[in-house]
Amino acid sequence: MPQKRNPYALSIIRGAAGTLIGKLTGLFAVAKTPSARSDNLIFAYGEVPRALGLAQRTTRLTAGVVRTLEVNGERMRDALDSGFSQATDLAEYIMQTCGVDYRTAYRVTGHAIRRGSPAGRAGRPRPPRRGPATATAGPTTPPARPGGPHGPNLQP
Repeated sequence: MPQKRNPYALSIIRGAAGTLIGKLTGLFAVAKTPSARSDNLIFAYGEVPRALGLAQRTTRLTAGVVRTLEVNGERMRDALDSGFSQATDLAEYIMQTCGVDYRTAYRVTGHAIRRGSPAGRAGRPRPPRRGPATATAGPTTPPARPGGPHGPNLQP
């Protein structure tokens, strides 16, 4: 996160959110005990105030991050157009549409980037074609590839 002025605040927020999820899960587990006795909630007496305090501090920190946030839209667009910032999205799409595990989809994506980057291809999506060719065209099935659906030479 070198592009952020203070990445530590965001790390603290993320960690606090995980801690609060854990505390809430613990409270639900205690409250769901089958005996329905109020003494089971003794475990929650200390945790609830501490969790509320953490939530308040985290909310104040988040408000400070949002209040001082400066977005440079032009720089964001340049980063999007010049790199492969959507590579994980592509890997997830391949995983879901091709029915492969994430590791395989990740390798396919990495292979495509390694081949496309030196050729000067950017990571941004291609604009849709205009004209009669796409107006009547339906979904297409990709051609079979040698070496299976993932193709040859997918070693990292």
